[in-house]
Amino acid sequence: MGAALQEIGINYFSNIKYDSAQSYLRKSMNFPYIGFEYAIRCYTLADLFYTTSQFDSVYVYATLALKHPSNFYTQRECYRLLANTAYKKGDFKLMASYMTSFQSCTDSVRTIESQTKTSVLEGIHQTTQKAGKTKKYLIVLGWILPIIIILSLFTFFRLRIRNKSKEQELEQVEQQLSIKQTLLRESLIQKIKDAKSKQEFEHKKATFAQREIMDKDLYNSCLHLNNWEVFEQLMNHTFNNLVITLKSNYPEITHKEITWCCLFLLHVPTPEVLLLLDYKQDSLYKLKQRLVQKMNLKNAKELDILLEDLVEGK
Repeated sequence: MGAALQEIGINYFSNIKYDSAQSYLRKSMNFPYIGFEYAIRCYTLADLFYTTSQFDSVYVYATLALKHPSNFYTQRECYRLLANTAYKKGDFKLMASYMTSFQSCTDSVRTIESQTKTSVLEGIHQTTQKAGKTKKYLIVLGWILPIIIILSLFTFFRLRIRNKSKEQELEQVEQQLSIKQTLLRESLIQKIKDAKSKQEFEHKKATFAQREIMDKDLYNSCLHLNNWEVFEQLMNHTFNNLVITLKSNYPEITHKEITWCCLFLLHVPTPEVLLLLDYKQDSLYKLKQRLVQKMNLKNAKELDILLEDLVEGK
């Protein structure tokens, strides 16, 4: 009964019927569970509450899920919800802690998936070995050859079907991560837009110098440009560990160049980029050309494409 209520609640959640989903999932909590089911119920409730911006409830149920038996996928998603909730509340230190756990679970999931693929290839390899031995005894055991061929084909197709299924599951997980990564970026862009909207009236009345000060304060408030450590953590969280990747792949890259990369991905208008970097138009052009050289690219267009690919994990 608990498993049935759990599946009904998950289906309602998938169909964006949050009230019904919450009702059935809460009822399922009162029934016995097998294996990871209780953690799945708690995680689904936490995800539902995050969708409906009930962040205190997100913390309660995500934490409860982590206290019960669960797989690495469920644990990773719980830490994702906790990190996002901490970010929403402005607790960046707690967010960094949860992101570390999230990354650890992500590495574990990748390891398990890699082992699965290895086992499939090993199975195919063993089947090939059996087929080779069968050929050696073909003359003596020729009457059982049709049976061996049938069994080999059956095993091969079973393994092939299972391998395709695993690949489809992995693609679905990657698509979900890509969607969530996009939502993080859009959420930060929206935060900047909302901040601009709040001070729009004052911005129109201000002088040019006052507007520059207001713009700088706005971006410092939203992106923490004046605090590199916090800015780096925020950009890694928003853009799939972009800062870590850039530092690792291009050791000569500077903080200002990394900052421009992040502002570009956030679609910050060029005049505001010039203000935030304290650059003129020709200085910004030279910065992009230096980046093109450091990254061994042909032109600025390839630089734009590379940054988008890094965010999408390509």
